[in-house]
Amino acid sequence: MNSVNKYSISGGAFVLLLCLLVCACVTDKTDDKTETQEVTGFKAHNNIQEDEDFDLFISRFYTDTLFTKERIYHNVEGYSGEDSEECYEESSKWNNKLLLLYVMDAAEAKNKEEFLTKYKKTDEDRIEEEIYIPDSDCFYFSVYKLINHKWYLCSFVVNNL
Repeated sequence: MNSVNKYSISGGAFVLLLCLLVCACVTDKTDDKTETQEVTGFKAHNNIQEDEDFDLFISRFYTDTLFTKERIYHNVEGYSGEDSEECYEESSKWNNKLLLLYVMDAAEAKNKEEFLTKYKKTDEDRIEEEIYIPDSDCFYFSVYKLINHKWYLCSFVVNNL
């Protein structure tokens, strides 16, 4: 009988040891999965570029001249109500130097009390801006498009008569 008791104690210890070993292996595998998920999630986050916030873009667009130059898309369409031929390089394409002057005028107008500013999102990647004096023919009309996750001025019409 004593030999039976020895086996049952030793068998119980063996089962306990086996359970601890299995639990340790399961815990190690779980930790490996967690690390892999964190690394994978980090890489995925770096590869996904978020769209630029329009409000931040527009406030910087009108206050930082270098930023403005970078964000004027090439061959901006539009015209001036003054109808001067020097505004265009091609038909309905702005001369960049003159366009920059008009954009800076629009920035000043935006801060004047008599001008109102209105935004209209016409598509997920297109926003129209109108800076105007109510009940007058004086306005600046801009179209901004989201290109490669960044906003750019793509069209500009001014009538400040």
